[in-house]
This record gives sequence, C-alpha cells and structure tokens, in this order.
Amino acid sequence: MPKQPAPSLMGRALRYLSRREHSQQELRKKLLPFAESEQELADLLLKLEKQGWLSNERFAEGLARRKSDRYGSLKIVDELKQNGVELETVDPVSYTHLTLPTN
Repeated sequence: MPKQPAPSLMGRALRYLSRREHSQQELRKKLLPFAESEQELADLLLKLEKQGWLSNERFAEGLARRKSDRYGSLKIVDELKQNGVELETVDPVSYTHLTLPTN
C-alpha cells in the first residue's frame, strides 16, 4: 500500500480548526514542529486570520460559553491568558456573562 504524502501546513491547520476553535498561540504550538520556518508559520497564521478561519475572539467566546457553567470568571480569564488571548482584543460581548476581575 503506497504511503500517503504528509499534509501541507495549511491542511494541518484547517484540520485542527475544523474540529474546534483554537487561539493563535495554541495553533502555533501545534503547527510549529511541521513548519519549515517561523516565517512560513507566521504567514500562514496571518492568512488564516484574514480568511476568517482563525479568530481569538471566537476562541474566547467558545471557551467562556463551554466553561462558564463549571468554572468561575477568574479561572476562565486565566485560561484565556494561558492561550495567549488578550482580553483587550476580544469583543466584550463575547464574555458579557462573566464577571471580570478589576486590576
């Protein structure tokens, strides 16, 4: 049986994104071992964002929705930060049901 060629970097990215939303940082970590260079990966992530495939805002909204029943806002905000999502860049409507801590 012939060996299947390895999927392209774009193919891998789309396969990950078709399963669930990812933050840009999370997708970068998953794709880095398969990229030929940092620049290739940066260009791909930018392209995915421009085409609407990759969105930190959608990732934050989905994570907040999934976890809000079980966890408090501090835990969710911490997880967003761990995934490289800056709350300032995310539309506040995405997580209006959370009570965000004041610094």
